[in-house]
Formats: sequence, C-alpha cells, structure tokens
Amino acid sequence: MSIKSKLIAGAGTLALVASGMAFAAPAANAATQTLLNCGTSTRIFASLNPTLGSGDARYVKTSVKRNDGAVNHLSLTGAEDFGASTSDATSCAVDAGITTTNTATNSASGKDNPFDNQTNGQSTLSMGALTSIGKISGTSAGSASCNRSDVTLNGDYPVAYPLQGKIIYKYTQFDALAKQIQNQFYVRLGADAADPDITHITLDGIVIKGPGVGGDVSATFAFGASYAPTKNLNLLDCTATTAAQNASLASLIISPADGSDVGTVLDDFVVTIPA
Repeated sequence: MSIKSKLIAGAGTLALVASGMAFAAPAANAATQTLLNCGTSTRIFASLNPTLGSGDARYVKTSVKRNDGAVNHLSLTGAEDFGASTSDATSCAVDAGITTTNTATNSASGKDNPFDNQTNGQSTLSMGALTSIGKISGTSAGSASCNRSDVTLNGDYPVAYPLQGKIIYKYTQFDALAKQIQNQFYVRLGADAADPDITHITLDGIVIKGPGVGGDVSATFAFGASYAPTKNLNLLDCTATTAAQNASLASLIISPADGSDVGTVLDDFVVTIPA
C-alpha cells in the first residue's frame, strides 16, 4: 500500500470514530464545497429481514444492491402501476480539488498531500452497465415503522431507533495501484418533519473510505414496495391514519426524491466539506 493510500485509510478510520459520536450538520449559513455529486440516477433494491411494519417501531434489518429495473413495483399512493422500475445508473462528478495534484498543499518538508488527487486524475466515477464491475452493497439496521401518518403509534426512542449502517459504492475506475476505486459511507436513515410525504427517507452520513473521505453525505430518497405479493403485505397500511398496523414489507425500491428544500427538482446525492 502506498503512503498516500495509508494516509487516506487512516483518515477514513478517524472519520468512522467521529461518526460514532454524532453527525453534526453544518450551520445553515455555513459555506460548503461539494466533493462528489452523484446526481439523481441512483436506484437501489432493498431486502428486509425482519420486515418493515406499519405499527409501533420494531427491529428492522436491510440489505441493498443496485436495482436492475426488472422488478415491478407498487405505488404507495394506492395506485398499482405494475410498471418496470428504472435501472440504476449511478455516476458521480468529482470536484477538481481532489482529482489533481497540487504541490502548493504539500507539507513544509515536501510530503505529498494525500487529499489532493484521490481519484487517480478521474473527474467522473461511474458504475457502468449493470453487468459491469460497478456495484452497490450494504446493510443497515434499527427500529422503525413505515407509518408516519398514525400519531397514536410509538415512533420515539427508545422504541424507535434510526436505521444505520454502511453502504459501499464500487466504481468501474481504478486507482494508481490498479485497484477498483470505492467509497464506503456510514449512513443513518430518517424522516424530515417538514416533508409531508410519508414515503420519503432522509440519508445523512460520512465518507469513511475513498474519494471525499471525511465528507458529509446527504440525499433524499423515496421508498416503494416491489411487486412481490408474497413478500409485501398490506402496503397501504403505511399511509393509514387509523390503527391499521398490518403491513409487512420485505422488498423495496429506493429512488431519489425531492425533499423539503425550496424547489421541485429531485435532491442530488452529494458529499460536501466545509469550504
């Protein structure tokens, strides 16, 4: 492993330790720099075991992968569209500050700055075709309910606990040592009280390995149940404002969504640092 790789790996370890403490969101007026922008092309298929219910928050565990577009899905608005979901096409634009070597930022003794060129000079990191080496994987766990409408349910700690875990993006590009470039993100999932759409999920976290290490991760996604009648039961109980608590979801499609921010466009999946 090169000195640069070791230093970046060490920074990733420090970031993981920091993630165990808290995710401190930048102040509203704080300037940030976007290191990675993965846009709105990410589509994820999630398997849940134990399943996600619509009653009081309970233990849930998920595993994810790239969505191949072959799985039909149901709408949580009540209409069954049975249309094929969109395939994943994740591609991340990389800020020039971490794609080139800048000798002006080397140490006073001349040591290379490992945070300059983190992508082997590449300005885009992509997954490629679904049959390529580009992969998304990861797991998360916590206690949750799919029902945000029924205020009688227990959705507060200690019953509820945010789903959290690690997501890995493996790109088709390679580093200077001919190893596949990857990102590892430690993330937490939640809901924005200012966003009335009960299908929306907030994602916040930190980069623990790879380009943008130490950066803050943020995105808004929406979940919909894949069309698997034997695995997803009583889907519409997720939207019930009464005591309907019979949903059991084991198979979900996760897609980009527009959160509570100003505007109507889908929110980008981004990695930022304080500017």
